[in-house]
Amino acid sequence: MTEPPSWPAPSGGESSPIPPPPTAPPQYGAPQYGAPQYGVPGYGSAGYPPPYGGYQQPYGGYQQPYAVAAPKPGIIPLRPLAVGEILDGAFATIRRHPRATLGLSAAVACIQQGLLLAVQLSAGGLTRTSGFGTDNSPSDGAIASFVAGIFGTVLISAVLSAVLTGALCLIVSDSILGHETSASAAWRRLRPQAWRLLAVSFLVAIGQTLGLVLCILPGVFLWGAWALAIPALVLEKTTVWGAMRRSWRLATPSWWRVFGIRLLGTVVASALKGALTAVAGASAFTAALNGDTATQASTFSVILAAVLGVLAATLTAPFLAGMVTLLYVDRRIRAEALDVQLQRAAAAPAGIHGASTSFG
Repeated sequence: MTEPPSWPAPSGGESSPIPPPPTAPPQYGAPQYGAPQYGVPGYGSAGYPPPYGGYQQPYGGYQQPYAVAAPKPGIIPLRPLAVGEILDGAFATIRRHPRATLGLSAAVACIQQGLLLAVQLSAGGLTRTSGFGTDNSPSDGAIASFVAGIFGTVLISAVLSAVLTGALCLIVSDSILGHETSASAAWRRLRPQAWRLLAVSFLVAIGQTLGLVLCILPGVFLWGAWALAIPALVLEKTTVWGAMRRSWRLATPSWWRVFGIRLLGTVVASALKGALTAVAGASAFTAALNGDTATQASTFSVILAAVLGVLAATLTAPFLAGMVTLLYVDRRIRAEALDVQLQRAAAAPAGIHGASTSFG
């Protein structure tokens, strides 16, 4: 048998050359245990504390029992998460899968900003042509075209945002288990649920908006209670109403925590968008000071704002989706011991549907 480890004396000096008698108390500050209780040769009789492999006994001079660290196959440890671990896990997903997260977000952001840019530039062209009369008042055709363009842009952007959030939730779920993933694989898994995903996104948005319009507090409450609806839908493959009820049951017992973490993530994303918007405004102001005409400065400002909007959406969309997904996982770990099921799924080979079925 190998020799037990040699530990320094508590006082920092040299240990006594004569070992203490077998009945002497331990020499390293451990509580009084008397005779050895575990029957392990070489321990106890020579003053050494018992080994810490499963006896839950204080080891040496430390007063804390030995604890096994939670496994971490992916971006988070499989245990209840702290706020910092949720935010760090969202960023870790982007670092580990930049092509799947940033690439998908950039594609959606380019479509959204391209449509918005086209509407803005066409509206600017109408103001300089026959769409406006001599009294500078817009014609009915110009107003109708502008409103239709804005409505179409908002509708398409909402659809793309919902699909993007659902796909990113699946990518984050793969990252939790340490599985390889891609945007195309996430879309294949999301496609059968696309219509339900759009319905959930629409109902949640309508409910929150009505709550804010009728009375602010109901809208704020629903913003926290339905925060987990999309992860519940795409990861558990439930129905539309089932996803909304599931989010309600998971979030409301810890509503303040869910609301606070989601608000913190939204503030971080808004700060980034605000900084990029300020850059666009400052650039347009500089162009005007350099002698550019008002039309040139306005066009430059619109194009620059669109480019920076793409950049902001590319960075913030994966972060927000990752934060909401990890918040959903944390609530299920705390309420349903999901970490045990995730540990089993992480040990199994990763399949096409391996990550998603572990949440069902």
